[in-house]
Amino acid sequence: MSIKKVIEKVYGIYSKFMPVFIIIALVGGIFAAMYIPALMFAADKIMSAIIDSIVLIAPVAIFIVLAPSVTSILDTRRKAKFGGFVVGWFSLTRFLAGAWSVLFVTLVLGLPIVSDGGTQSFSTVIYDNFKVVLDLLTKSPTLWAIYISIGVGVYAYYNKKLQKGLFKVASGLETVGNYIEPVIPLFMFLLGAYICSLPIVLMSEVGDDVISTLTSQGTITFLGATIDITTQFGLVYVYFLNAALVAIGCFIWQFMQMILLKLRVSDFSIKRYFKEYWIRIYPLAWSTSSETASMPLNLSLVKKVYPEVNRDVRRLTCGLGAYMNINGTTMSVLVLTGIVAAICGVEVSMLTLLLSLPIVVLIGYGIPGIPAELMFYALPMMAVIAVPEAIAPVFLAIFLAVQIGLPDSFRTGTNVTDNGLYAVVLNDVYNKKYAQVAVEEAKDIRKQRWFTKANGRN
Repeated sequence: MSIKKVIEKVYGIYSKFMPVFIIIALVGGIFAAMYIPALMFAADKIMSAIIDSIVLIAPVAIFIVLAPSVTSILDTRRKAKFGGFVVGWFSLTRFLAGAWSVLFVTLVLGLPIVSDGGTQSFSTVIYDNFKVVLDLLTKSPTLWAIYISIGVGVYAYYNKKLQKGLFKVASGLETVGNYIEPVIPLFMFLLGAYICSLPIVLMSEVGDDVISTLTSQGTITFLGATIDITTQFGLVYVYFLNAALVAIGCFIWQFMQMILLKLRVSDFSIKRYFKEYWIRIYPLAWSTSSETASMPLNLSLVKKVYPEVNRDVRRLTCGLGAYMNINGTTMSVLVLTGIVAAICGVEVSMLTLLLSLPIVVLIGYGIPGIPAELMFYALPMMAVIAVPEAIAPVFLAIFLAVQIGLPDSFRTGTNVTDNGLYAVVLNDVYNKKYAQVAVEEAKDIRKQRWFTKANGRN
């Protein structure tokens, strides 16, 4: 047996049992860091370096995928309409995810339907946050990548040489995804070590002065469990509780979506989705907390697991979705706001959170899709729920500290894997409403070109 065949056989076994290796790597990272403190701090530095590199790579990756997608949807008017439909789809699902999370956090935290007062009017909130949103829309590197992608994509539609080059680069990015999958256990090992450092990182972010300020609040109650927040351990417990609630809310959201998808696309297999797609992309998204870093693997997996999905639909969904599809982030913002408000003694109602949805959705268009992205929501959400000036520094410190790490992982995993579901359902929509018409229009265009050339010769 040749060396090449041996390698292929070993990799086949490795790929088959990848879920097992992922779990072993995560647990191994946790235990290794517990007994080797230096590994814990090294993992923290490595993860920070990965995050910094993702910030730089994200706009480039989005451009590589979106520019040729824009060129493709310009082929016919119907395809262009489908591109608009996809953008509308991501916007609608973001609102629906927010509405679900408002209901979820209301039930879990026992929030009142309407508060007695203290919340600013909706018009005031919009005015106060307009400059924040405008700043994000004009300065976000990710948004500029999208602006440039549209411009280059339109130009490439008329420049066939550039168009061909863009498609080659996009295909190359999909190929890169094949080489990312084998190193996922390494990411999980680092994340396991990073988890051990989270309590230390959390307390360094918050500080003893914030803890002492919370002594007036005493305890808070979540799901019947009473937590003493006057101690450092109590705040760490709240951190893990927030992560768990984000995870539960996101998992329920995805389960509801899978049921609806199954009803629309009868041959969609939930078992296959988890076994062949979800388990292979979720760990990478979870460990890197970056939608963009997961994009190459996502493109590769959707192509491999769901070959029936149209190429343009796949690239548009996974490419644009890496930026626009932030359902998990939307849910995490609202869960975190409710929890931190409870810790600081700020009254929040279901109606207050519902009124905040347009602001949350709008700010999302300027978020770069990077780890710790919830920092952009802190000040706007404080304005929405009218945090008193006296405790605003405490609220901000806890909000920024509690949103890092595990909550970031769970919401990113949801954002990325939602794209797999949407690729299937949007492909179904495309085939039923757009594909045939697009083919007929393409035929008409070719006929018109032939007729023009023929008349020119005559």
